[in-house]
Amino acid sequence: MDCEEIKNIFENELLKREVFSNFHGITQENVHSFAVEPYSALVEPDDCKNPPRDMWIVMQENKNNIIGYLIAYDHSFNQWGVVEHLKDNSFILVCCGDSLSEVLSGM
Repeated sequence: MDCEEIKNIFENELLKREVFSNFHGITQENVHSFAVEPYSALVEPDDCKNPPRDMWIVMQENKNNIIGYLIAYDHSFNQWGVVEHLKDNSFILVCCGDSLSEVLSGM
């Protein structure tokens, strides 16, 4: 997969206009303001079973500081995830779901 394919997957997910509730200030009206140019990151699934894998980061909670919560697309499992980017530059999967709205609600 490349960046353009990920952008299309992200936009198609947003076009579903699924309802979500988010405690980090992300709403249907401002969701695009959290979008970033997709980039790949090696994410630790934190499940003691699977090795780290590349996921595509598509949203950042804070545009000025990449430390914090991110939204990623996991093309290996066709799932979305909330990822925490730590100060040591590692990425940890916090939760995942089958839709973008599901992980935004679980954030």
